[in-house]
Amino acid sequence: MSSWLVSLLESGVLATDPAPTPYLVGTVIGFAIGGFGHIIRSNLVIVSGILVIAATTALFILATHPCVGCQ
Repeated sequence: MSSWLVSLLESGVLATDPAPTPYLVGTVIGFAIGGFGHIIRSNLVIVSGILVIAATTALFILATHPCVGCQ
């Protein structure tokens, strides 16, 4: 691993174990938006909720495993 990457990991700049709370909150908000969209029968609001859930999931994956090709 590069020395600058090691120094970033040691300094805590890159989170190797992020807190799950923001991601759980984002997922719950996405489900709430999607549920509200089903109640008012709005496809745009339903898709918005799905996109919030997808974005939250992608951010969580990137935060927990930032280096895809690393060994």
